[in-house]
Amino acid sequence: MNNALLDHTNPVVQLCITGTQAEMHDQIGAAQAAYQQAWALAQTPLDRCIAAHYCARHQPLATMLEWNQIALEQARLVESSAISEFLPSLYLNLAWSYEQNAQIDQALEQYQACLTSLAALAEDPYRTMINDSALAALQRLDR
Repeated sequence: MNNALLDHTNPVVQLCITGTQAEMHDQIGAAQAAYQQAWALAQTPLDRCIAAHYCARHQPLATMLEWNQIALEQARLVESSAISEFLPSLYLNLAWSYEQNAQIDQALEQYQACLTSLAALAEDPYRTMINDSALAALQRLDR
């Protein structure tokens, strides 16, 4: 996620960082607990978007899909300029969730939305990674 989007003094963001750090030490249960706490504290659409994005991690496929849907729904409630750099990642994660749940038409739609939303990103390694991931998925799905 773009650091400009994250207020590191925000308790929701702090909990997501804590969860990510726990993941790096293979403490998945602790990470999930931190993400759930972040969700419980989230009060704004941006906070809910961020928390849902992280809650989706390490979940069963159907639950992962639900969290990724919530993340994108909440993102759509945030002023577009504030969230535009995060949208490609949200679309990519939602597309992957749809693909893993064998909902291929929805996956293709989200991969395309991901590619379309890349215009908001600067030409950098992060944009290249998102672009390459979406293109590989479309090729994998033979579209």
